Amino acid sequence: MLDISKTMVSAAALAHIVHGNPGNCKLEEITLGWGFSSYLSLEALQPAIMSLRSITVGLGGSLGEDALKRLPAACPMLETVILHFQVISDTVIINILAYLRNLRSFHCWDVSFSIQECREVTANGVSSLLDCAAIEDLLLHHNGPGIQKTFTFYAASKLPMLRKISLECLQTKVSD
Repeated sequence: MLDISKTMVSAAALAHIVHGNPGNCKLEEITLGWGFSSYLSLEALQPAIMSLRSITVGLGGSLGEDALKRLPAACPMLETVILHFQVISDTVIINILAYLRNLRSFHCWDVSFSIQECREVTANGVSSLLDCAAIEDLLLHHNGPGIQKTFTFYAASKLPMLRKISLECLQTKVSD
């Protein structure tokens, strides 16, 4: 067993360890930060990440849209997903919520959630926020068409920790 917790290891070194020990290397938790980006994809860490239970992508780390879309297939056992400073589309949110069957919870304590200048945000993507019960501060600014006019009502009723909601320059639509 190799324990490299609380140790900074480059993405290339980690991939080398995984490929140098085929069948023996199984990652359970991983935190990715500075230096890990989409050019070194999750596939470089296969099959070690098939048993991954927890992934955190923090400051300076980036998985990219394609890797985030493939996350449920690459790491089907995930129970915890924490993404900081990532660009996340509707498709990514829907895939994670629909296909990670072991996902236990998404903790958003003391979270200010802000979506600004995202012209492609749809009603489906924004409605996924209603599953994050711990959101306290929500800002939607200059976003795409399709957000329901009743979103404020649903946010107030579904987000018990919500203290502040700011909706600016939105193109809303009447419910279907």
